[in-house]
Amino acid sequence: MVLGNRIFSGYNWLGYEVRSVHELSHFIREGDGSILGHTIRLRETGPLTAAGLGAYLGGKDFHRRLFSAMVPDLSIWTLPGLEVSQQLRISREE
Repeated sequence: MVLGNRIFSGYNWLGYEVRSVHELSHFIREGDGSILGHTIRLRETGPLTAAGLGAYLGGKDFHRRLFSAMVPDLSIWTLPGLEVSQQLRISREE
């Protein structure tokens, strides 16, 4: 496993899964992950087991579920001299 910032979380570098420290600590403590205020349960509540940690570190379930919860959307905010667009949002059906 390689620790990185959130931008690279889910990336595989030379065969090693990249995880953000925030994502890893939240998975261990809470058993879930969140994006844009939407929470995705990743394991059973209660103490973390070795099998649960191994499945998380060795798989892409979190990122697969996170990315599959996203649906196309376009929101544009205009500020003086700057246009900002958000192109993805979380589906509330997850």
